[in-house]
Amino acid sequence: VRVISAHHFTSQDVTCCQEPCSSTTAGDFLLLASPLHQIEVRDLTITSAPSHAFPTVDLVHTMVYSVVGRYLATVEHRDNLTFVRIYINWWSPEAANQPMRARIAGRVTPASSQEETHLEMIELGVKDKVTGLAVCPATGNLLVMTGQ
Repeated sequence: VRVISAHHFTSQDVTCCQEPCSSTTAGDFLLLASPLHQIEVRDLTITSAPSHAFPTVDLVHTMVYSVVGRYLATVEHRDNLTFVRIYINWWSPEAANQPMRARIAGRVTPASSQEETHLEMIELGVKDKVTGLAVCPATGNLLVMTGQ
């Protein structure tokens, strides 16, 4: 048997975490949704330790990242209900330390203060069971798949 080395890594960085419910990458960030209703944000360029974490409303089942819109879309479950939620300013540790500002898409909400950056959550009203999410890499449009 002959072993051929295909790639040499300069270092190896291994850390442990709770078993994630979902995971995705967002540029240089690794996002891990935990059963504790939060998403750990790990900056892969600095260290493997969590940069920060931000709360989610319910348990995350699936998540996708939009490069164009710089938002994180999630499918979350509570009991037999399914929700699609979009998180904005998730990349900021300062925003994660502020109270979450919740909004419902299509409803008028008061304007936020521009002085502080807040973690924002926008809930999309979906009547049917959500079976998937996708993001257009060119426009940032979010596709929500529903049905059986």
